[in-house]
Amino acid sequence: MAARAYNQAGTGNLGPIGGRGSGAYLDGISINTTATSATLKVYDGQDATSGKLLGTWDCSSTPRYIDLDVVCLNGVFAVVAGGAADVTICVGG
Repeated sequence: MAARAYNQAGTGNLGPIGGRGSGAYLDGISINTTATSATLKVYDGQDATSGKLLGTWDCSSTPRYIDLDVVCLNGVFAVVAGGAADVTICVGG
């Protein structure tokens, strides 16, 4: 299955993408536009409180693509905070 793109423009939550036991494949993250003090946190889970933190990325400089290739057993949940960055999460099934 081809990866699907899920976009978050501004602060807020993105997800959950896929359900528990879904084996969602986190292909990568694109930081499209940056914002001062912005961060992106991505979790293997349905929310930020019960999911396992996969990583935290600084979104305050240089747009870029981050290649991840990670299987998320409980879905993917992302949070953009601190600034209104534009990010895209690429997930396959």
